[in-house]
Amino acid sequence: MEFCDYSSKKRLLRHRAKKTLKTLTTSEKENESRAIVDHLECELKEIGCSGIVLIYAALPLEANVSEIIHRRPELTFALPRVLEGSGLLECRRFADPDSDLSVGSFQVMEPIPERCPLVEASELRAIVTPGLSFSKSGARLGKGGGYYDRLLENTHGSARSVGVGFDCQLCQEIPMEKHDRYLDSVITPSGIWHG
Repeated sequence: MEFCDYSSKKRLLRHRAKKTLKTLTTSEKENESRAIVDHLECELKEIGCSGIVLIYAALPLEANVSEIIHRRPELTFALPRVLEGSGLLECRRFADPDSDLSVGSFQVMEPIPERCPLVEASELRAIVTPGLSFSKSGARLGKGGGYYDRLLENTHGSARSVGVGFDCQLCQEIPMEKHDRYLDSVITPSGIWHG
């Protein structure tokens, strides 16, 4: 019964989040994304991130954090790639977004395996994660596939997890199940919250 209760609460929260995100204008998303990258730059400096940072290629309703690549050229960046049928993400370093990426699963830009070296989860120092909703305490509501939860579990705490989203994506409370992973910090245009 509890599982059904969590599932229905999450389904409702996902529906509300998507509906709210669709009301944001392109200009609002661009301005808020810039503010998020400002905070993300500070967060990466604060945690002394000198290794590989996993970011993501934004979908239309997500905050775009790609500017961080130009702001922190001394860092090495990787992108996730969905391993079809496994429920897992693999991470791959990339150098040139124009030639190293192609449209992959879920219509997301992903690294081309032949051009982008594989990165072990243990090599990651920070994982920047999108989501549909976040709480200031580090709870995250994704789209329901569990890809990032499994990736975070596989790092065994070696990488700092950073959720990023627009201010409208902050919630007071998000139902968390046993397999859900809390984030170390959450960033919106309004600030940074450490879980």
